[in-house]
Formats: sequence, structure tokens, C-alpha cells
Amino acid sequence: MEISASIAQTIVSKLKGALQHEINLFDTRGVVIASTDHSRIGGVHGAAQLAIEQRRTIAVHDNNQFVGARPGINAPVMIGNQVVAVVGITGQCDEVAQYGDIIRKMTEILIRENLDQHTRFDRRLMQANLIDMITREIPDTVSIAYLASALSISLDRSRTVIVGRFDHGVAPQHIRESIVNHITGLLEQSPQSIWSAGAGRCVMLVDTQEVHDIDQHLQTIVDTINQQYIGAKLRFGIGTQCTQIQEYAKSHELANRALQWSTFTQTQDVAHYNTIDLGMVITALPKRDAQYIIQHMLGNIDEHTLDEYSAIMRAYSTYNGAITKAAQSLYIHKNTLQNKLNTIAQVTGYNPRNHKDYALLTIAFTLRDWLAFTNQPVHRIAQ
Repeated sequence: MEISASIAQTIVSKLKGALQHEINLFDTRGVVIASTDHSRIGGVHGAAQLAIEQRRTIAVHDNNQFVGARPGINAPVMIGNQVVAVVGITGQCDEVAQYGDIIRKMTEILIRENLDQHTRFDRRLMQANLIDMITREIPDTVSIAYLASALSISLDRSRTVIVGRFDHGVAPQHIRESIVNHITGLLEQSPQSIWSAGAGRCVMLVDTQEVHDIDQHLQTIVDTINQQYIGAKLRFGIGTQCTQIQEYAKSHELANRALQWSTFTQTQDVAHYNTIDLGMVITALPKRDAQYIIQHMLGNIDEHTLDEYSAIMRAYSTYNGAITKAAQSLYIHKNTLQNKLNTIAQVTGYNPRNHKDYALLTIAFTLRDWLAFTNQPVHRIAQ
């Protein structure tokens, strides 16, 4: 096992901070790969080579005793039964000998910590790659099978795709770290679940057999984050269950739609695609089709008037057709609201008080708001 120079340098710096002596770390060839005395890096050390060969601590009493060595002690660092490095402390032997076991054990702990960090990083990287591949419209089944095998992930199990994101773009680093910690805690007992978290969002493929009450867990994460970090509004969208590789792309798409609709309506923090109702229709319509519907029903009305009509329809819908309450929310008299509803009927040809017409108007105005929300301006389409 090879230890990187950057990790090695971090280790010797931490050890010197604790012991106030020059510290050297040698690779398994006896070469200095890190030192608090940078002039020694790259040199061959005879005492370190002997410590590796004999698997014991070697003391150096003078400069001429070993090639490249100075007085001090050099202890082999063991991971399992393998010597992975040698750590040395410079100084008179009678002064530094007492630190031999200490620096060896501290070095072993630091190396294990770094190895664990790298192992976790490598696993997260593989999980991110697996999620990217498995949620593509045309999945690379060979690469997916390889990564799943490396992660000990069974592709035959039932999983649900979940996408999380903040309402206002990329969250600060400390909030993202908190999210990672919460997700790790949620899925630590679910080895068959996989997840990835980036600067802007997180994606989870949660094993439905291992994780129960996922909505409750996600809501707890949302509540915790939103309470701890004011202004950091977190939401999750949940797709459909998948049992085959070919189903993940669609589930991922539906989870994104549920998340986007939740952000648009500012309602559910944890939204299942199959509960967003009108959102199923609105989010599924191609942009051009949505623009055609808007123009067909509202195309002869100027934008300022449409903004007014949209507010009226929104209040009318919110209060389920109750004129008095809707008028109060708009700070207008109920007779004024009735007149405006009549005007909408005259101008558009669709009467909000007729159930069929009301549904069509709701779709048209919602589509208009939706295109604005998704930064897709309504263009006039030639007919």
C-alpha cells in the first residue's frame, strides 16, 4: 500500500505539532516522502530500511551509523500484518525514545483515518458515477454492472429515485456538508441504497426493502436544515419505484418534475410525483404545446391584463369559488370581483363559473405562470 506525499506531509505536520520534534515519514523503500525538515525529502534512509526489513524500531545514535540517517528513532508503521511506512523522530535517543510507541500509534491512527476518508471518497465517487449511468435515457449496462459489482450493489432490488435541491440555487459549503451528514445517517443502515450529493442537488436511489417511512425521514431532514439555516429552503421530489435498469431514467425524470412543481407551487417539502395532480399535466407538456394552448386561449390579451386576470383566477381557485373570501384576499369588493370574472368570460370566451371552462382557464393561466417560472417566455406562434 502506497501513501501519497500529501497525506504523508499532513501526518508529519500533525505529529510535530504534538511533539515539537522534527518528524520524518518513509515509504516502504526507506525513502523520505514527507518531513518537517523539507531538505530531507527524497533522501534514502538506512535505518528506515532496516526497520522495514526487521519489523522493529531502530535507534540511531550518531550521524555515521546509517546512510542518510541522523540521531533519533525510527518505528515501522503496521496496518494489519503489513509494514506500510516508517516514522522517524529526530533527536538524542535518550530524549526521544519515550516517544517511539506514541508516534508509531499516532501515525497508524492518522493513516487509517486518511485511508477511511479515501475509501469513503472513492465509494461516493463510484456511487455518483453509477447514479449518472443508471439514470441516463440509454443506460450503459456493461459499466453499470461493473460499478454495481464493485459496490456490492444488487441491481434486482426495488428502489425509488429521490432528488433533493434548495429553492435558491447552490447552498453554502457548511449547509451542503450538513446535508451529506444527514443523508449518511439516513442510509447508513441501508447498504443497498446509493446516493450522491453535489453543490446544487443530491440524488438517492433508496432501497424500499431496507428503508421504511422515507417520507418521514426526508421531512425530518428538511425541517432540521430549514430551522438551522434560515433562508435555506430544502425540498425533495420522489419518483416511482424501479426494479429494472431501464426504469431508473423515467423515475429520475418524474422525481425532478415533482421537485420542480413543489418549488413552483411552494407547497410540499417532500413531493411524490403521483400526488402533484395538475402538475402531472403541466410538467409533461412540451414547451411548444404549452405556448400554443396559451396563445389559443389568451393570445389576444396584453400581458398587463393577463397578470391581473391570473391573480383573479388564482384567488378564485384558492377559495374554491367563494366570491367573498376571494375578493377579500384581493382587497376588492365582491361585486368588483364578479364583474372581473364576467369580463374574463367575455374577453376569453371561457366562463370561470362554468366547470369545463374553469378547468381550461386554470390550465392556461397555470401554463403561463409555469413557463415564466422555468424561464421559458411565451412566444407568439404564427397560426
